[in-house]
Amino acid sequence: MKISAFHLMPTASCPTNFEQRYESVWGTPPWWELADARRVGQYYNWTLDELIYAGARGLRRPVHQ
Repeated sequence: MKISAFHLMPTASCPTNFEQRYESVWGTPPWWELADARRVGQYYNWTLDELIYAGARGLRRPVHQ
């Protein structure tokens, strides 16, 4: 069995009119319109915490030979 962890570090707080203003979250909106400077560090730390948790439980990056 192979188990892996993957993380995109999503934006957790999009504006309510996001779907009307933007076609996609993949590079369409300018980051400064969506990034809440007070929360960016919190989101980043959550992402790192999740990746550290996965690593501590044995999930590792694949080694290519």
